[in-house]
Amino acid sequence: MVRLLVMASLVAAPSFAEDCTLSEDALRPQLDARKLPKGAKVTAQKRKDRLHRETLRFADGLEATLQVSGCEHLGLLVALSSTKAVPATITPADAVGLMKKVLTTLPVGAQATLRPAMFLDALGALKTVPSAFPVVLDCGEFTSCELSLDTTTKRPSLVIAYDFAL
Repeated sequence: MVRLLVMASLVAAPSFAEDCTLSEDALRPQLDARKLPKGAKVTAQKRKDRLHRETLRFADGLEATLQVSGCEHLGLLVALSSTKAVPATITPADAVGLMKKVLTTLPVGAQATLRPAMFLDALGALKTVPSAFPVVLDCGEFTSCELSLDTTTKRPSLVIAYDFAL
């Protein structure tokens, strides 16, 4: 009985991927390796199922992780971590400034799904200086978009995330 259930799961698995609205093409590398800032290097690149993640380490040690995922939604994420630049005590105002700075230097490829300009526009449209995390952003109708500070890991991370139902 258990063997039959496992076989049925394996046979059914490919059909789930075919039901996805988000194209497989969206889950490609986002960084253009030919345009990396001086001293920066791509330190990780991983694709698993409906998720693509890659990490860029800048010369100063700051790491930017870019992630694209989804099936019936499009999920975009940029996470920044650094022992110096992203302390657990970073203020939301400083976080906005750091995220803007990094987003303008990301060497995102022309065919990338992630568009730093969308996040930059949302951060630039803030009408008041944020005083608490998460900072809710306006990235368009029917989206979830925010800047948050994740202190649950060994190194704190500043995360800007976007989710849009397809």
